[in-house]
Amino acid sequence: MMLPLDYSHLKERQRLERESYPENLSLRVHRALSWLYLAESCKNDLDDQFIFLWLAFHTAYAQDLTSLHLSNAATFSQFLTKICDCDHNQDLTKLVWDIYPISTGLILDNPYVLQPFLDNQNGFDNTLNRQEKFHNAKPQVNTLIAKLHTIKVIELVLPRLNTLRDQIIDGGATSKSNVNHSQLLEGVILLNKLVPIIINVMMDHPEALWGEVDYPLVE
Repeated sequence: MMLPLDYSHLKERQRLERESYPENLSLRVHRALSWLYLAESCKNDLDDQFIFLWLAFHTAYAQDLTSLHLSNAATFSQFLTKICDCDHNQDLTKLVWDIYPISTGLILDNPYVLQPFLDNQNGFDNTLNRQEKFHNAKPQVNTLIAKLHTIKVIELVLPRLNTLRDQIIDGGATSKSNVNHSQLLEGVILLNKLVPIIINVMMDHPEALWGEVDYPLVE
């Protein structure tokens, strides 16, 4: 059974170990925990919870793309691969089983977090692409879970939440609206479990190369 992870336990560990962390890891963990704290402090506001959890997630993995010459998708895939390689307790795999078919299935069933669907609503002619991606997603996840392809499952689900993030941050959603309540709720459920696991695995392996941080601290 996966041990519960939350801000207070992770922060207590970070305080004990941070002096031994490389500077880049120390800054990543410190920043990610600051956003996780805010997410846990606003349990009654799904909008705030989702935004703060996404910031914690993005803070943990984001890298300087100008120096890597990689796309966001490639960078994210490499990061997930490293997390899974370092996840000796297989907490991410357990999480995939734990949230499926509930949160994962509901996210994949929701067309309003599928970017091609939204593009189609905005007049772009990609109906076939939209339908194929929407109808193939759940069978694809079923196959991936059966084969324990943890990384691929997460890679399939997270872009949907990224679309939800874009809607909110770019002004495409109304605060506390009932229209996007279900996708926000499932996104919060998923990220609330995923983010602490990622932070914990990173602290488990300070020796790993987690990459240069975006916007390094300037004294």
